[in-house]
Amino acid sequence: MAKGSTYRIVLIPKLTENDSNIEALAEKFRAFRLHSLQAAPDAFASTYEVESQRGLDHTIGRLINQKAAQFVALRSTGLDEDDTETLKDVDLLLGCEWVGMAVLLGPEEGDELSIPSANLDPFVQMTAGADTAYYNSTRLFESSSNTKDIHFHINGTFVSPSTRGSGLGGRLMDVAVRYGDDQAAKTGRQLRVTLSVYGHNTAAIHLYEKAGFKVVKETDSRSKPGSLAVHMQLDRLTPS
Repeated sequence: MAKGSTYRIVLIPKLTENDSNIEALAEKFRAFRLHSLQAAPDAFASTYEVESQRGLDHTIGRLINQKAAQFVALRSTGLDEDDTETLKDVDLLLGCEWVGMAVLLGPEEGDELSIPSANLDPFVQMTAGADTAYYNSTRLFESSSNTKDIHFHINGTFVSPSTRGSGLGGRLMDVAVRYGDDQAAKTGRQLRVTLSVYGHNTAAIHLYEKAGFKVVKETDSRSKPGSLAVHMQLDRLTPS
């Protein structure tokens, strides 16, 4: 029997620029990104005005970036739970309503981790590669002295107001961290996940604390001068 609404979190698959679905997926991604910036302008480093000036090519570039895992919370209406299990992820992404997102950037490995700095776009820094000038900036987090660390950074987390209270924010965090766990286990390294949030966003800070993150530093905001930025970190050993 069809249900009213069900929720599912899907990892956007890595497509190529020549894939038949890439433009449709990019259009949906861009629309949701702009919606999130309008719905929660104080939750992001970027702004609607900046992102709305960027074309579809910019979105496609983010979608095909191999160091960005994009997790989308979907709301399906009128579908059986069995249907959501059997449909391909791309079909679900194109056919269902997007109600949340979290982006996991990385990984970086070793003792010279490109942990986001106070002056740089985390997406650019975490996906640019070790041979760039981004490594020369002041870090928000202490570099790891453990060469067995693998580092990810969570960026762009958002849940639509219509679904808040449903636990989707916690589910997004759980899925993103478990993805990092899987990558750490494959490489035999220890997991480190970082994120940054505005100090006034107490609900988000509470959510991240419930997910196991701890505050490690507070600074002036890079993107919103005069605002406080809270930097949080999760470290845990990979099960042997």
